[in-house]
Amino acid sequence: MIYPSKLEKNDFIGVIATSKGISKGTEILKYEKAKENLRDIGYGIIESANIKKNERARSSSGEERAKEFMKLWLNNKVKAIITLKGGQFLVEMLPYISKNVEKLKNSKPKWIQGFSDTTVLNYYLTTNLDIATIHADNFMNFGVKKLDISQINSIKMLEGETLTQKSFEKYQGVHQKSDTIYDFNFDKNSKWKNLNNEKEIKIRGRIIGGNLESITKLIRD
Repeated sequence: MIYPSKLEKNDFIGVIATSKGISKGTEILKYEKAKENLRDIGYGIIESANIKKNERARSSSGEERAKEFMKLWLNNKVKAIITLKGGQFLVEMLPYISKNVEKLKNSKPKWIQGFSDTTVLNYYLTTNLDIATIHADNFMNFGVKKLDISQINSIKMLEGETLTQKSFEKYQGVHQKSDTIYDFNFDKNSKWKNLNNEKEIKIRGRIIGGNLESITKLIRD
């Protein structure tokens, strides 16, 4: 498997709206806060042209989104790409991404991070080009008053740090609106359940994961 180079301080992170864009004032405030938070920990931001566009849950056409993605992928200043947010229409990019498969193969790979609809892009890159990707926070998730340890850990992964994943003691029981700037409120105790009542499970290998609903629609015989 191909592992992209690690992110280093003062590198640039690319941001692209692979599905939805942002248009509301509160969303833009949160986006600007996300940029501020990542700059504060040492990273520059290069954004695609379609970030602040949103029509029918799309930042632009599938072809245009693919072009913006390739611009970031081929930009030597960009060391990692974090998708803006989720959505339903990233799949429209794939026919145009596949037309650039030779450029993808012959260029230096970089980390792609995001979750939800980003699963579609990550799955394509990992299964077709054997490039490792990261299923973790979208860019808008960094637009909080104070970064949580889970968000900090996702950046540490981009930086090449090896992490031991442990269960967090608490989780946030009530969903907060994604277009507001807030602090997390971890008010519920976490509890793991094993449906087979096994005391220990050992698993070894590479993980292909993400949004399972999206993956099941991509798998072919």
